[in-house]
Amino acid sequence: MKFTYDDLRDYLNRVSRLYALTSNLLDYYNNVIKQVNGKSVDELPEDLKNMVLSGLKPDGEYTENAYALFIKDLVGLYIEDPKLYVSRLKLGTETNVKVVVEETQFVEFVQLLNTISKFVVSKATELNLIDSSAIANEDGAKQQSIEDLITELIKTLYDLSVGVHNFSTGVWGLRKITPHYMKKAYEDLPENLLKLLGFSKLIDVKGYELWGFPDYFTRCALHKRYEVTTGPPYFEYYKYHVFINGVPAVLKQLKGAQLTNFLKPETPGGAICMLNEVTWRYISLLHQTLSKWYEGVIDVEKRYVEEAWRSLNDIGWDIPKYLEGLYVRLEEVLLRDTQDTPRFLIYDEYGVISKYIWYCGYYEIIIWGRRLPPHHLKEQKLQHYILLPELFDDLMPAMFLGVVDVTLCLDSEKALLIVVRARR
Repeated sequence: MKFTYDDLRDYLNRVSRLYALTSNLLDYYNNVIKQVNGKSVDELPEDLKNMVLSGLKPDGEYTENAYALFIKDLVGLYIEDPKLYVSRLKLGTETNVKVVVEETQFVEFVQLLNTISKFVVSKATELNLIDSSAIANEDGAKQQSIEDLITELIKTLYDLSVGVHNFSTGVWGLRKITPHYMKKAYEDLPENLLKLLGFSKLIDVKGYELWGFPDYFTRCALHKRYEVTTGPPYFEYYKYHVFINGVPAVLKQLKGAQLTNFLKPETPGGAICMLNEVTWRYISLLHQTLSKWYEGVIDVEKRYVEEAWRSLNDIGWDIPKYLEGLYVRLEEVLLRDTQDTPRFLIYDEYGVISKYIWYCGYYEIIIWGRRLPPHHLKEQKLQHYILLPELFDDLMPAMFLGVVDVTLCLDSEKALLIVVRARR
């Protein structure tokens, strides 16, 4: 794998354009569309009236491909009761039917894209990697219609995605990586480029190092709430609140402000990975809606993950059997309701994993002395352990491709959560 400064400049120019597109889309949404919520159709300016009426038939239904339905699906503006509107219109009376503006998943998506792209553009400007006066044709974006803004936005996101753009794909492979594997996987990477990305050491256990970006699915804090002393003598129970990169890891979909708080970039490399994660997640969630209005919309995460697993199968790699029951699907831990019970593996100062925290929704149970599932020492009559260096070496091919990741506790409690992008 190799990426260059030319790849970086091309990537930054595209992110700059993304920032201009999302900024103008949000500006129009916040200052024009949201302002008419609750007003009657007759009070709307001409452009918004066309949006809600386009495709409306005399029976109060819309044509299948009505522009008004496109606007409703993506930006949430619609007539509250279109049948009442056309009935009053036929009578020649004042229609006095209200319009409604609801925040859609697409608008939520645009807000997150804007937050992350703004950070990347700001950092690139500080480092003189792009010219602040040329932030990708902002005036051009202002002159576009809302449907043209959305169309170009979708195309830009595809062009920036991991598996499509060389630079984002290269940075993606650096999320969590050992120096040894990095030497095998990459041609010479300039030190100053790695420093610019915020690439840094995450773990150093007796000389065994893991490097990556500390702001991408990395920081996890286990805050003990109280202790319960009852129960069998070989159990100790603790109640914890789990935070991943500052957000409570409650097993339900995080939305709106929660997601905005969750994705707080600190390094350019971490922000690039976050931008891809947000794109993958929302293109997947919105795939049915987008496919309704655009031909050939690709679920880029699904395609990439399938290809990555295929390449791992070709080399005979699969998740080690000793990790059975000790990993979870990434999207289920962070974004969706699930019955999974994530197990945070606890390791000591020597990098030996001998116990785990079992996360059961609203509380934690630490089971001391509980044997981990059998691994490659199972033939010997020994306590079963997992050694951190062996674990990361075993997982590294899949971690490099991004179908496996780890969330790390980087505080006094040393723990990790293994997350997997499962084949769909």
